[in-house]
Amino acid sequence: MEPEQNPEWLQHRGDEPHLLRDLLRTYQLLMGSFPQENGVSASHFLLFRELIHAYPKPLGTMALARRMKIDPAAISRQLQLLERKKWIERIELDDRRRNAVKVTAAGKRAFVKIHTRTHRFEELLRQRINESEMNTTIKVLAAICSAIEEHQQ
Repeated sequence: MEPEQNPEWLQHRGDEPHLLRDLLRTYQLLMGSFPQENGVSASHFLLFRELIHAYPKPLGTMALARRMKIDPAAISRQLQLLERKKWIERIELDDRRRNAVKVTAAGKRAFVKIHTRTHRFEELLRQRINESEMNTTIKVLAAICSAIEEHQQ
C-alpha cells in the first residue's frame, strides 16, 4: 500500500486552536507549578480540601474515595504524605475495622496558607480575565468535566 500523499494529521500547522491540546497544556503548567508554590501536589491539595470541607468531622477513607471518585488504594497512598506532614491524623472508628482521618491544628494552618496563595493566583487571573470571562470559563470547564464523566460511563 502506498503511503498517503498528504495525510490529514500532517496538515496541522500547530498554531490553530485545539481545545483539548490547550486544556492539556494548561493542566501541565498548573500541575507543574502547584507543588513549587504550595509544597504539595494539586491532587494532594484537592484531597486535603475535601477533608477541610468535612472538618471537624473525621472522614472515612472509603467515603473519601467515593466522594472524590478515586480508588481507595490511591486515597490511602495520598493520605500518607499528609500524615507525614502532620496535617492529618488517622483515627479508629467504633468497630476498629475501619479508620478515618481528620485534619490537625497544623493541617488547618497549612491549609490557610495554601488557600491564601491560591486566592492570590486567582486575583492575578482576574487582572487578565474579566469576571464575565471567568464565569464563562468556569461554566465551560464544568461542561467539559460532565462530558468526560458521561464518556467514561
